[in-house]
Amino acid sequence: MVAPAQAIASRLSVNAGYDSLKDFTPVTLVATVPMLLVVHPSLPVRNVAQLIALAKKNPGALNYASSGGGASPHLAMELLKQQAGIDIVSIVYKGAGAQLVDHLAGRVEVAFAPAVGVIPYVKGGRLRAVAVSTKEPFPVLPDVPPVSASGLKGYDASLWQGIAMPASAPREAVNRMSGDLAKALKAPGMKERILELGGVVVANTPEEFSAFYQAESDKWVRVAKTANVSVD
Repeated sequence: MVAPAQAIASRLSVNAGYDSLKDFTPVTLVATVPMLLVVHPSLPVRNVAQLIALAKKNPGALNYASSGGGASPHLAMELLKQQAGIDIVSIVYKGAGAQLVDHLAGRVEVAFAPAVGVIPYVKGGRLRAVAVSTKEPFPVLPDVPPVSASGLKGYDASLWQGIAMPASAPREAVNRMSGDLAKALKAPGMKERILELGGVVVANTPEEFSAFYQAESDKWVRVAKTANVSVD
């Protein structure tokens, strides 16, 4: 299994132990995992445009929670900051549990989080979802608009999970595995089950996943370097 972390690791760290781009043969993108941009209900914003306006009016006054280190929720917020030209201060936590506790308590105002993990708090009114990180709405919360619908054209950020093989894997084996995985992922009930776990099934070809993997690597390395993110 590979994820955004594997796609950028060796390009941001000398200690990765592998080459992010040369040591894998992408097989298929299993699923994307949308994140929600959530705010504490005390923050007077209900959409991304209002959040951007508030941040521009009060630069450096808002805080966002993440685990730092170039993780997807961290880089998703840095991408939003870069595209919107705003200053929201990163508060780094050692784990998702402590981050969530402080967010629910209002000690931090904003965060990106995997949708499935915060939906109960959104539905319970303890957090407010202002946007979903992917280009398309999340089927579980169809009324929550994408970030890109609020003026940040092209914004797209998600966790994702894919299958890769070693770079030396025979092409025949890669194609066979990709085909078998596509059949399994598109089998009755599988899409629904993965959606329950927070993912949206993709099941693309090795060529499509390879192009996606390269594009994701390039994008997030660029965002991380612009934000001076350190992973060592």
